[in-house]
Amino acid sequence: MSRSSWFAIRAPLSSHRATIAKCAAFLLPLATWAFICLVWVPDVIITDQGDGPYKRDDRVPRADVELANATLGAQPPQFRLTEAAWQSLQTAGLPASTLTKLEAVKPTRQPNGEFQTLSWVDQKTLLKDVRDDPNEKDPDLDPYVDTIWNHLEKETKQPEVGDPSTVIWLPSPWRVAKAFYHAFVVPPNGTGYKLTSDSIDALRKDGLPESVLSKLKPLEGKLFAYADRDKFEEQLGAALGPDELQHHQKQILKRAYVKGDPWLHESLWHSCQIIFWGFLVSAVVGVPLGILCGTFDLFSKLTEPFIDFVRYMPAPAFAVLCTAILGINDGPKIAIIWIGTFFQMVLVVANTTRQFDPALLEAAQTLGATKRTLLTKVILPGILPNLYNDMRILIGWAWTYLIVAELIGASSGISYFINLQGRYRHFENAYAGIIMIGIIGLTFDQLLATLARFLFPWVPRSDRGSGAWASFFGALAYLLRGGRKPSAVSDPGPAPAFATAGPAAAAPKAPPP
Repeated sequence: MSRSSWFAIRAPLSSHRATIAKCAAFLLPLATWAFICLVWVPDVIITDQGDGPYKRDDRVPRADVELANATLGAQPPQFRLTEAAWQSLQTAGLPASTLTKLEAVKPTRQPNGEFQTLSWVDQKTLLKDVRDDPNEKDPDLDPYVDTIWNHLEKETKQPEVGDPSTVIWLPSPWRVAKAFYHAFVVPPNGTGYKLTSDSIDALRKDGLPESVLSKLKPLEGKLFAYADRDKFEEQLGAALGPDELQHHQKQILKRAYVKGDPWLHESLWHSCQIIFWGFLVSAVVGVPLGILCGTFDLFSKLTEPFIDFVRYMPAPAFAVLCTAILGINDGPKIAIIWIGTFFQMVLVVANTTRQFDPALLEAAQTLGATKRTLLTKVILPGILPNLYNDMRILIGWAWTYLIVAELIGASSGISYFINLQGRYRHFENAYAGIIMIGIIGLTFDQLLATLARFLFPWVPRSDRGSGAWASFFGALAYLLRGGRKPSAVSDPGPAPAFATAGPAAAAPKAPPP
């Protein structure tokens, strides 16, 4: 595989090499991300607390863990008189008087069944605790101190143990992939079962006997996570009994169900609706106005100066006004999407219209086309492929304004999901939400690009596409054209209606755009 074939100037790659390059466009950033997470691990997640100050699952900088372990390692070992050591001392041949004095420091059983024991760092501290007079030698203890010391259990300070980890705001790709899966299958926070006064009133209206409702009172106010449904049912069975539980379980579970934070797919669906309505309203007004501005200089002079003035104003600056006028629900969110795309859309569409080949206009005018016919039969069909591509680009702008728009008024949608996960410090879930936006946008853009190959078959392309997507969109385009097959580019088709009357009828036909 020659190097020149990869770096040919202004020459397309082969289909095989193009596929490799497209895959590398995603695999290279993913590999870089994974490499950083494997190499740069400044934090430690504690898995075994040992005798250190940090608790299990704490995220601690690596330097702090090393300092804590060094401090623990510098401390002298402890020698403890445990229950097992006491039993071994009793069979070690020590005099009864020595054992009698050692009973003052022997392990004592606590009410919870555990033993309370004492420990020492050296023999001197042991003798001070056991002697009658700490400053005088004891003939019952001093000769046997080595034997006693050898039977004690040696304890060293256990270090903190943990798994290396990246910083909290940079989870590894595999953690994000796991969070991506869990976001669709694991119920979000707050979801579960909880009996409240409202749910008990609803059960009363459903016809549950007062004898059953009175037994549910002890469970009122307790929240059971969705994963703890079995525990909730167990407590229901203990409160009601098996017969009453069998008759009323389904109804109680229905009324006790509490919806927590939104699911990821619910947030995504709400965001897609915001994008759809905001962009639709923008296109309904912006596309016709842009075509008029690109066709008639009067509309251009009347509208473009003001549009140029407004388009430099950031759309989020209108958030306060949109909330005051449209309320706190979805109205201001749709308005921000409209403001962020409408003014740019008018200018982009007007520029696309101005780039239409003037030779085609002259040919149509030679054939006697009126202004209305020029606009509807020549200009609009001629710019339609480029206009379609403009809409693909502009809908990407709408997604960029989505995050800001959804934070206005009542928080909702995928932006609310991302911010909520960041508040919980579940950054892997936040990454999953961000990546999901990219997946939806890329998928939708590629679907539009594939559909364009069949809506505009006269546009030359090197990659027509094949397979299931090509078949699907080919059938869809066939239906949109009313069941007519696209005519070949070389076939001009029948003469336009305006060419059949008047002197211009003898003029030569112009090829379709």
